[in-house]
Amino acid sequence: MTAPRSFDRGPTCRAAPNVAAHGRRQRAGQACAFGDDAQHSIARIATLAAHEGLTFHPERAVHSDTTQAHRLIAVASDQGRGEDMAERLFRAHHTDQLNLADLPTLKTLAAEIGVGWRDDGIERIRDELESTRSLGVHGIPIFQFEGRPALIGAPSEDVLLTALRAAVGRH
Repeated sequence: MTAPRSFDRGPTCRAAPNVAAHGRRQRAGQACAFGDDAQHSIARIATLAAHEGLTFHPERAVHSDTTQAHRLIAVASDQGRGEDMAERLFRAHHTDQLNLADLPTLKTLAAEIGVGWRDDGIERIRDELESTRSLGVHGIPIFQFEGRPALIGAPSEDVLLTALRAAVGRH
């Protein structure tokens, strides 16, 4: 199995460079993140989240450059806590409306999960983000199995099962 790759929607969907450090609450970014029918997509996701006991409020999320948050997931992964860190960052963004570009906030979140803070790895993450964008990835999740076309978005169970069976040579 390949490790998850870092992904962001690139500079066209990120907060403008002059506000990246502070972030901003914005509705305009929703169309970039959720597509042309953003309000319908957000309502659908919020309903699904509620059924799982989760709170989802992207309209109040602080949009900022998440490169440091991606770096923190890599640091946490090195310490065996990557999934926990990713989950906490998602909740921090979508529920708690925290700024994921703010280093003191990220350090606090790391401590909550038991991840030791490190400052290294930012260039590797920037390279990985660029590499993922260069593959034409424009949405998440993305599933790619050896030699098969990528499935981008949220494929149905049938589509995913068919792709998995084809990847292992079973039809």
